[in-house]
Amino acid sequence: LVGLRWWNDIREDGTSEWIFECIEDDSVIDATDRNAFWLGLYVWPLIWALFLILNIISFNLDYVILIVVALVFAGSNLT
Repeated sequence: LVGLRWWNDIREDGTSEWIFECIEDDSVIDATDRNAFWLGLYVWPLIWALFLILNIISFNLDYVILIVVALVFAGSNLT
């Protein structure tokens, strides 16, 4: 969607190397697609954080562990 891709290449000696690529010409990417991608990437962890806060405030602690796991997974895409 935004011209980024990466993969893990395993060499013959067994070592691993991460390869990152970026599109050189950004004009081929639709601005709406790019903005929707980055907005979704940053908003999704905020939604999970809101769910966590609402569960803690309402003392409904049944789903707190699940929400924390989802928040960690969603936040891992930001790093």
